[in-house]
Amino acid sequence: MNEKKLIDIQPESPAYIRSDLQKIQANIVVGKNQYNDFAKFNYRSCEDILQAVKPLLDEMGCTLTLTDQVLQVGDRIYFRAEATFRDSQSNINSVFGWAREPLDRKGMDESQISGAASSYARKYALSGLFLLDDNKDADSVLNITEAEIDQFTDMIEAGEAAKIFLMQANDSEKYIALVKAATPKAGKVKFKEELSDLVMSAVASAQTTAGYLKEMIEKDDASGIREAVEELDPEEKQIVWRQLNPQEQDHVREIMK
Repeated sequence: MNEKKLIDIQPESPAYIRSDLQKIQANIVVGKNQYNDFAKFNYRSCEDILQAVKPLLDEMGCTLTLTDQVLQVGDRIYFRAEATFRDSQSNINSVFGWAREPLDRKGMDESQISGAASSYARKYALSGLFLLDDNKDADSVLNITEAEIDQFTDMIEAGEAAKIFLMQANDSEKYIALVKAATPKAGKVKFKEELSDLVMSAVASAQTTAGYLKEMIEKDDASGIREAVEELDPEEKQIVWRQLNPQEQDHVREIMK
């Protein structure tokens, strides 16, 4: 029986040793064997990626683990999947992938909706880890201008986490298209890790501020509420606002009049 072996390309310099992850990235092939009848395009699934990488992991003596974290921002649920690769020398690389749970999807019960969001987030984490290109996937491919790409890149370089998060939350299709267009050919994994960290930092910061505001609201501490709100920029206010229930929002509005 023919077995698929890794193509171990020998570099010119014998001192340079290709890492296990680099070898897998260079050799993994995952076809887009799934077909979306509604939108008329082919795509790859999380299961397709796992099926392709398992033999390579076994051959290289590496392991791969997938974990999910569920985060609530306002009334929306986000899945943050982490793909962790441990090579034969116990070196670890991790990449995150995000997906937002839709409010409703016809023909699915609640558990199926959550499962689909988890699978989608995991697929993006795996795609980032193994450098799989998704030029056309389950997301709409939008016409993105060079100016929009430049603006998006500037936001990342400036660390404008709140603006980036709001873009993802308010227009996920455009956000995904911008990420695809802005991702450099070299340093894909690092780029997506940095972007994921920025989004996560926006969520964490908003949760901290919202928790403080809830405490001040409970104490009816007007000065504490006013001080916390005034320190936020417009984008941060929008994210924090989603963390408050309607009664808490009304209380803050009254204080800020």
